[in-house]
Amino acid sequence: MQQPETLLIKPPRDGRLDALRGLCLLGMVLTHLIEQGLAVPWVVREVGMHWLRFAAGGFVMTSGICIGFIHYRRALDPTRRINTYVSLLKRASAVLLAHYFATTASLLLIPIHGWPLTNVSTLLWQVLTFQTGYDLLLFYVFMLAISPVIIVLMRRAGLIAVLVISTCIFYVKYDNPYLMLWGVENHFPLLRWQWVFVTGMLVGAMIPRFDALSVRSKWTLFFITALAALVLSIISAFERHGGLELSRFFTVQKLPLTITETLRYAALTISAGVLVDRAWPMIGHRRVAGFLTTLGIQSLLLWIVHVPIVANVVTLPWPVGLFIAITGVWIVAAIGLWIARIWAHRLPNAPRLGYLVPVVGTILIGFTLMKLQK
Repeated sequence: MQQPETLLIKPPRDGRLDALRGLCLLGMVLTHLIEQGLAVPWVVREVGMHWLRFAAGGFVMTSGICIGFIHYRRALDPTRRINTYVSLLKRASAVLLAHYFATTASLLLIPIHGWPLTNVSTLLWQVLTFQTGYDLLLFYVFMLAISPVIIVLMRRAGLIAVLVISTCIFYVKYDNPYLMLWGVENHFPLLRWQWVFVTGMLVGAMIPRFDALSVRSKWTLFFITALAALVLSIISAFERHGGLELSRFFTVQKLPLTITETLRYAALTISAGVLVDRAWPMIGHRRVAGFLTTLGIQSLLLWIVHVPIVANVVTLPWPVGLFIAITGVWIVAAIGLWIARIWAHRLPNAPRLGYLVPVVGTILIGFTLMKLQK
């Protein structure tokens, strides 16, 4: 029996979530520009790197929010449950392919910089076995792959139980924060960073409740979370400048990730999300919203592409470098979004670009590296 046409139409994307991811991506560009040596004024460095820095935590948490908001709600419907879990596994495979493509592409920097390229087969094997590469992408792969299990726990045990379990896992091997589950794991150890992602899933699952709140309640939530982020940032500043010494359970730092830093990420992300929600009636139809949502929709592509863009502008004067970097990532996002839409419209039965490009690209780069081997 043919389905009604209305059931074949996908529901519209929630622009608020795309805009929030876009903000996280802009924060990531700024953070990496400063880390790579962009000569910014002290105030910009202090604010960007310490007081408002939530790019990594915000990106991970917002990814979890999207899973909790979209896929958890779908899984509540028994008729859509299996397809929901399958779609998460497909997404995990697409990100894994993106990891392989980005990592093999980064190996091209070896001959480009004039260094001898040897043992290519060993390098490619290390990429395939997760011994080298972008650890954030592999972290995302793992969390997507186990998201169906987390959603089942959310449905059967409840959101509070999942939060307790995730927090307990956070403290497993607390004395060994860099416990590696695979060789590539450096800045994003799974046992620590899963808390950020899972908390995002729980927040995403509660968005319908948030939408039902009054305007006053939403602003109250904003001020509470913003105040919490401010207090934690002040504590971090005193600690950073030697004016305060905290125990390892309360220190505010990313490396290794502590519970107070994760709370700061959560407070900043939630306050930013509430602010986007409150501003959406005014900006939702304006260009600024289109700019942010374009970045958010193409966040995975831009996470990979922004690395070479940042590396090539850090020697410029900081206003110029920042402008070129932001303009560059937006142009890539706009082109990528346009190509994806044209591809989906004209070749609906062809492989999706998210699968085709990384597979073909990885194979071509692998053969190129073999040819360049000395």
